Amino acid sequence: MTRTSRRGAALAVGLAGSLALVAGSIAVATPAPTALPAALPGQSPTVELGVEVLLEEQLDALDGQRVGLITNPTGVNSELTHTMDLLIENQEAGNYELTALYAPEHGILGGAPAGATVPHYEDPRTGLTVWSLYGATQRPTAEMLEDVDVLLFDIQDIGARFYTYIWTLYYAMDAAAEFDKDFIVLDRPNPLGDRMDGPILDPALSSFVGLREIPLQHGLTVGELASFFNGEFLEEPVENFSVVEMNGYDPDDFTEGYGLEWVAPSPNIPTIETAWAYPGTGLVESLNASEGRGTTKPFLWIGHGDVNEVEAYELAEELNSRGLEGVHFRPMFANPTTSKQAGRLSGGVELHITDPAAYVPVRTGLHVVDAFYHGIDEVDWREGTIYPDQRCETEADICWIDRLSGDRSVRMQLEQGVDPDEIIAGWAEDLAAFDAAAEPYRLYEDVVPTDPPTTDEPTPDPTTDEPTDPPTTDEPTVDPTVTPTTAPPTADPTVDPTTTAPSVDPTTDDGGAGDDGAGGGGGGRGGLPSTGAPLAGLALLAGLAGLAGAGALVARRRGARA
Repeated sequence: MTRTSRRGAALAVGLAGSLALVAGSIAVATPAPTALPAALPGQSPTVELGVEVLLEEQLDALDGQRVGLITNPTGVNSELTHTMDLLIENQEAGNYELTALYAPEHGILGGAPAGATVPHYEDPRTGLTVWSLYGATQRPTAEMLEDVDVLLFDIQDIGARFYTYIWTLYYAMDAAAEFDKDFIVLDRPNPLGDRMDGPILDPALSSFVGLREIPLQHGLTVGELASFFNGEFLEEPVENFSVVEMNGYDPDDFTEGYGLEWVAPSPNIPTIETAWAYPGTGLVESLNASEGRGTTKPFLWIGHGDVNEVEAYELAEELNSRGLEGVHFRPMFANPTTSKQAGRLSGGVELHITDPAAYVPVRTGLHVVDAFYHGIDEVDWREGTIYPDQRCETEADICWIDRLSGDRSVRMQLEQGVDPDEIIAGWAEDLAAFDAAAEPYRLYEDVVPTDPPTTDEPTPDPTTDEPTDPPTTDEPTVDPTVTPTTAPPTADPTVDPTTTAPSVDPTTDDGGAGDDGAGGGGGGRGGLPSTGAPLAGLALLAGLAGLAGAGALVARRRGARA
């Protein structure tokens, strides 16, 4: 596959309006949190997070405001102190009051299973009300926003369209616009860098695992994505919207995790390696094979109870022969404790990501789906998921693979035996169009590296007697073992249909996945997704069968912003 690399100056987005400030001071009555452990020694972050920039440089943005915080366990600074604690600690200095918390899928504490309903409750440690955005509604109501003037969003995204936190962001922004609330995103790095890949969502397949027309791997920070939502998708943009940008963000640093400790954003994304794999192996949710839930290797092991030892070795050999960059497949057996293939000793393959910079998640995942679908007789498309009567038998059916890929033609072509790389080539033009449309919303400019001083003599290396040249750099889901609830789709990418069933708006055909991924649809005003004007210049995917051409991964290489 040919990979496209390009550099370009990203335009800093002009954010509409400034925060409306409320005169006078606010009495701070929120209980102080209990003491936290001392900061971890020896950490070397390469980036200053949005929450850190807010507290150190922009705290006046909250002056006189009642603040609501949308967060989960990933809302921490580089020393692992939670944003809610930092905001409470700085209330007096900043003359604001933290008045409410809002929980996405998996909850504020992050322990709720994929697809499980998250309730409203009072947080016993802070005394604050925790409003659920993953239960009866996924969109804040007037009652939920009654005691806030500004909403802060501080959650770590993982760069995949079917990860539900970005749609919690979308609905929260939509509600903020309707109820005249300010909105601030505390930006965080994209664990996948700024590379884009995958089909653009067909609006007919909209659900909580993909509400709007973005690529499967979107290549944006959560702040950039929110800016894009506000500028392109929201019918009524948030008037006082802003992003607290990071300092020193270089998307190429994703291979080192930006020097930050990894905090699991959902139960089945325990490591950063899982996050690297997820946009691709999340597609395995669409098969009746296990994607690794209920094992120690979620989204890094794929298996089925009818795969024997010989077949496991054959699968590994087949996948290793396909020229997939930065990954090695090893035959592996596991016995999932939950979800698909639970209780069955299952053969399959484990992914070992050997070079994260070269690894292409979506391409790899599509090849894995293809190898299992065509190589194992017992493997087929998953049916039932969050819709008990869902079938995947005809072209007219909406299958789980359609929701997750965002494009029905992906399934059609896989069934016809079209080579996955040919399928990938078919979405290249739409992907390039989206990349161009997203460019004005990029927040982190290219910085041209300063060349080392030139001399007539080579620069001596102080550790040797030999001269050396200056260093060079390359240019670059719901588990069936769980009692169904009315919860919406989940966050890791796909609601595991075998777990709780997310709520579905009867007026739509929306649905969702889970942790872990995907979630159900609906939740916009009047229960329907809010749809703004179509994205200018972006041709939506349709009828890609048989197209061939250059590979579709858009790889961006940019310098860090100082």
